[in-house]
Amino acid sequence: MIYVRKLRVKQYKIVITDGANKQIGQFLRYVRNTLCNEQAYESLKEDYRETLHELETMAGIIAIDNNALLKKRKLRKIHFRRHRYTILYRVEEDIAYVIEIHHELEDYMTENNTKKDIIVGIAKGEELISPEFDFDKNDDEIVSLFED
Repeated sequence: MIYVRKLRVKQYKIVITDGANKQIGQFLRYVRNTLCNEQAYESLKEDYRETLHELETMAGIIAIDNNALLKKRKLRKIHFRRHRYTILYRVEEDIAYVIEIHHELEDYMTENNTKKDIIVGIAKGEELISPEFDFDKNDDEIVSLFED
């Protein structure tokens, strides 16, 4: 006889800061408008989406980063699976706050690059409440990235 045991996995709400929204928007606009690569744009957008969904269950498992500045800010890192981007986030209770998003070639681990943590919304499960930029419009115009 085989016994199967279901493990209960903690779910985290995802809160995306205004700064993180602007950063992912800039990366996506660069790929779409400067590189003129719609396929790469869609791939990066999907990888971002999947990384946020992974964060919903993995946020508390990943350790606080060893870098002194990141440790001081209690930031953790999760990498996109298929692209060279990193999300910096902080966990408080059952909420993962996405603070910054960087390309791996950026020097984001210095005092000069500290960002202000401004919360703009919450994502839970498949329902995204957090606004994202509409990459076809002005940087300040916010719509949902997760609407299909």
